[in-house]
Amino acid sequence: MPPPSLDAVLARIDETLPQSLDRLMDLLRIPSISTDPAYKADCARAAELIAADLAALGFDARAARTPGHPMVVAHGGEGAQASVVLRSL
Repeated sequence: MPPPSLDAVLARIDETLPQSLDRLMDLLRIPSISTDPAYKADCARAAELIAADLAALGFDARAARTPGHPMVVAHGGEGAQASVVLRSL
């Protein structure tokens, strides 16, 4: 299947902008301050939220434990050539 046209992508962005902003605000409300150990649980909650959002977009996503903060690892669907790794510093 060919990729969608730029016009189709831009139209989809316009259609879903309110929901996207809601998801962003949900993430920003989590006090995930990685330099303060008091917020360790919130960092894990933020990673889980990001993994869930990526899964809703069709990625095989998970929050992976590390010795420090979790990192989000996501792989594209069938035939995908790329993966995504998000890690807080």
